[in-house]
Amino acid sequence: KLSGPLGSFRINGGGARNRALVQAIADATATTLEIVAHAGEACAPAWLAARAVGHRLEPGLDRIVRPQPENSRRYEELFEIYRELYPRLAPVTHPLAASAQPPPNIKKETE
Repeated sequence: KLSGPLGSFRINGGGARNRALVQAIADATATTLEIVAHAGEACAPAWLAARAVGHRLEPGLDRIVRPQPENSRRYEELFEIYRELYPRLAPVTHPLAASAQPPPNIKKETE
């Protein structure tokens, strides 16, 4: 749990172009998302580089996505169910996930 409520997140990157995904994230986190203009471009490295040399760039915003309260409540209900199920399922799902990994002596087709 966080020590307090979050005001908002700034989102950039290719996933920010997907309106359904961004709305789902806002709903699931019950947090307002600020979508940075030119979100699919590699702006974050430029912002970090500018900060490293003492400049602060404020990116423009394309849009603001607010959580839909009814969806946020539903995500919270589902999360509580997940929290109850996880300890019971972990002994089965962890070995299952490990068995899905290819053996170390098999090369990937891209290698």
